[in-house]
Amino acid sequence: MKPNITRLDALMRITCGLELLIFATSKPQQRFPLIRSIGILCGAMKTAEGIVQFCPMKYMKERMKLETKKQDSHVMNPS
Repeated sequence: MKPNITRLDALMRITCGLELLIFATSKPQQRFPLIRSIGILCGAMKTAEGIVQFCPMKYMKERMKLETKKQDSHVMNPS
């Protein structure tokens, strides 16, 4: 797994992920268990992405762009 995000992006993901984890585990959010669970899951995911400096969504986007470019290069010119 090669890092695909910059150091600044990783620090932002760690910061936002930890903030989301803190918010999701705070006392007022305990009344809404589904929102709390989603918040914990998203916060943990963003924190992990920042720590390993790898974003799976960005990887898939880059991969799809390469496949599209490869398919476009195989199109024959009709003229």
